[in-house]
Amino acid sequence: MGFRAIIVSVFLLCGISLSAQHPVGIQSKSRLSDLSMDQWTSREGLVSNNLTSVFQSSDKFIWITNFNGLLRFDGVRFRLYDKATLPILSTSSFYETFEDSKGNMWFAIAEHRYN
Repeated sequence: MGFRAIIVSVFLLCGISLSAQHPVGIQSKSRLSDLSMDQWTSREGLVSNNLTSVFQSSDKFIWITNFNGLLRFDGVRFRLYDKATLPILSTSSFYETFEDSKGNMWFAIAEHRYN
């Protein structure tokens, strides 16, 4: 099982829910056979197996950073943000996601400058 599958497993087992219909967290009366796990690959739109962070925002999107771009997952599909889709970006290398108290999203990029 790769790093990506471990991260996804941890988030699913911790009860990260993309739907408000389901309670958050594993219920104490849940049987292991009642739980499920999804594994995402390039077939589903994941652009890299090497993830630098995974974050669920207050609006329930899952944000995934890696050195090939930033991905937003809505529970069905991935949307990629990188230099090709947003030419204003100086790099496609992202390594962290933050959300402030007002719900604004912040993304740390890996910028290497040499003089």
